Amino acid sequence: MGDVLTELWQARAVTAAASPLVPLRVALVGSGAGSAAGTSSGRVLAGYMKKLGPRALARYDGRILNTHPALLPEFGGAGMFGDHVHEAVLASGRPVSGATVHVVTADYDEGPVVAQAEVPVLPGDDVPALRARVQAAEKALLVEVLRAWRS
Repeated sequence: MGDVLTELWQARAVTAAASPLVPLRVALVGSGAGSAAGTSSGRVLAGYMKKLGPRALARYDGRILNTHPALLPEFGGAGMFGDHVHEAVLASGRPVSGATVHVVTADYDEGPVVAQAEVPVLPGDDVPALRARVQAAEKALLVEVLRAWRS
């Protein structure tokens, strides 16, 4: 697996497509310190919503990734999951939402960001419409990160 995530962070961007209808610009951000880069094994939690215990965090220190349906650090933390996130984004009036892949730490959504994909908030969006686009972006983003991590 090498140091692929560090190399991607240095490159800073990759283009991915969630579907023919949703072109994404996927930005890979962060630094190699305390990250999932350069490891031979790790774990992926796709939208896992419970805190991990200290033994799991110690065993896979910096090598557990999770997804979040917004652009962290905004709209993250305790209580920010599922439709709560999309409701908060719409209520904020922000023109952009997105998806994040981040390293898991002891606190919700606090770990270093590995990659993000922006999703536009469109006029007339409601929670189901925004959720559908963000989920498509989240899946595509995770696939791109895992492909990069594997190579």
